[in-house]
Amino acid sequence: MTVLVVDDDPLSREAISDFVNEQLGHEVMTTGSPDEALSIVNERSVDLVVADIRLENSSGIELVRKIREQRPGALPEIVLVTGYADVNTSIQALRLGVADYLQKPVNVDELSLAVNKVERKRLARTAPRTADVVDMTEPVPLIYRSYSMHQAWLQAETLAVQRSVPVLIEGETGTGKEVIARVVHGGSGAFVALNCAAVPSALFESELFGYEDGAFTGARRGGAPGRFELADGGSLLLDEINELPPEMQAKLLRVLQERSLRRVGGGRLRPLNVRIICVSNQNLEALVAAGAFRADLFYRIAVGRIAVPALRERPEDIMPLAEYFLRKSSAQLGRRVLQITDDARNRLLHYHWPGNVRELRNAIERAVLAADDEVLRASHLCHVFGASVEGSSSHLRPGCIELPEEPFDLRELQREIVEKALRRFNGNKTQTAAYLGMSRSALRSRLEGK
Repeated sequence: MTVLVVDDDPLSREAISDFVNEQLGHEVMTTGSPDEALSIVNERSVDLVVADIRLENSSGIELVRKIREQRPGALPEIVLVTGYADVNTSIQALRLGVADYLQKPVNVDELSLAVNKVERKRLARTAPRTADVVDMTEPVPLIYRSYSMHQAWLQAETLAVQRSVPVLIEGETGTGKEVIARVVHGGSGAFVALNCAAVPSALFESELFGYEDGAFTGARRGGAPGRFELADGGSLLLDEINELPPEMQAKLLRVLQERSLRRVGGGRLRPLNVRIICVSNQNLEALVAAGAFRADLFYRIAVGRIAVPALRERPEDIMPLAEYFLRKSSAQLGRRVLQITDDARNRLLHYHWPGNVRELRNAIERAVLAADDEVLRASHLCHVFGASVEGSSSHLRPGCIELPEEPFDLRELQREIVEKALRRFNGNKTQTAAYLGMSRSALRSRLEGK
């Protein structure tokens, strides 16, 4: 793990860096300048910043703010150190999401605990959180590097020990909501799932609550338990809860409030000990405002609420996930595709992934099938993305360009490419120029038709 120590007191800086390097075995960089610290964080891979609260012409709090502004979706973790502790500063630090808050003179045991805690989090982000052998049709292990996904994981870990708290997980389709749900579940008891969008309205009640013998025509002799009973002592995942019919919303609310149910056609009240985890691919609060979801049920299930970011909002997670899927797909398909070329990496990083992690998994699996040696190239991804790449034509991508039969105006084509790229970055010329691999002046010339 790489640690950056920021302290304008040379003796304190040296003492902390020597301990972290020599006793804890981590690579350490040091500086007394907050500006230099920002440059290091932006240019180097830093896992942890240990910063003094009081810095020359600045403060550790201000440094944290600048790091979060410049790297909103990424690490590093931050531990603040101060010789002047006060409640207001502690609150500010916690609100900014610092990993720990230590007082000077720094106790080496406390410093060791703080650094080791960050190291455990780092290992948790890079190691699969399910079994080593994962079927590709099963939920994806929780692999990430982004700060935003790290926050979602921390929330899930915290809620895992609060079994009485219902949890609502929101995010686009394919972002990994069920993976977060399994973290919340924590492995205690059964984990039972029901996709609300896949159940016909007439069968919802019996699916959830079970039924007694003779409850309806065709009912199984002796009756059958519903998903709630099957999950008793464990967790019930209600996927796509936004699709739950209005009449079932009222019945679900009653069961959650009373923590007991009656089977369809039955009279006996059955007590429940079930952890409820609801998942939605839409913003339930917006549905409540639109009158499309019961407000009382929303408030009941959203006591613990986790937002899972879209893959395009956390691009630093794309390659760790792609490399994981590459290993798994290669093993399952009997291939030896061991690495991804730089061109293919660029293709993966610049795609907008409307289907999120699920689409990435399928893309890598199809690319592995297309690969004819040990390297996955950009040309293998031509068959994956087709014409769906945002702002481009299926005939205009490096590695698989197809020229039309009829003559065309090259300068007009270049201008169209530049204009589409400019729209992609909302008119930001600096980002557009970087995306197209040209200078701002060259971009200006293209736009002016020169």
